[in-house]
Amino acid sequence: DLDPTVITGQTALATSPADTDEFLISDAGVLKRLDASLVGGAGVFESQLLHIADEKSQGTSGGAISTSSWTKTDLNTVKTNEITSASVSSSVISLPAGIYFALGFRISYQTNKTRLRLRDTSNSADKLTSLSVFNKNGSQITHPNPFGGRFTLSGTANLELQMFVTGNNDGGSNALGDAGNISGYVERYSDLYIWKVS
Repeated sequence: DLDPTVITGQTALATSPADTDEFLISDAGVLKRLDASLVGGAGVFESQLLHIADEKSQGTSGGAISTSSWTKTDLNTVKTNEITSASVSSSVISLPAGIYFALGFRISYQTNKTRLRLRDTSNSADKLTSLSVFNKNGSQITHPNPFGGRFTLSGTANLELQMFVTGNNDGGSNALGDAGNISGYVERYSDLYIWKVS
């Protein structure tokens, strides 16, 4: 028999176990070692997150956009980066091979027919696309253009958050977001959350 003090006499773990932590279990009467990663570990939504945003100073609009072509949009602020080997430079995301789940939002203002996509520019492939949005020029309504889903990268790849519009607020500098201009707050026009799940 196993003396209970072998366990009760040890220092208690005060946080969720890491994926590499180990349990001792009985498998049909046979003692075996089990990695915490097989029973959830820390959980992918509690770690391995890359969160990037497009933030501009208070009162600064989101910028202009050309019509009828896919355009890279700004991702200039890394809020969280817990993914090993992930990086962001000049609004281009570099991710290592793996399986990912992402949620993204990008503001548009009076851009008529509008789509957003997460584009793997290393392999010329769309990874995720947004809902179809009609954001009528002249409507003075802002839309968030949301998307989400899971995708796989077989190797290290560069990705961009790209937008296609058929209108551009008559060429205005706020087609990619009209400034809220609330004292004490920066403007935020996009949020991209990427979790590495495997």
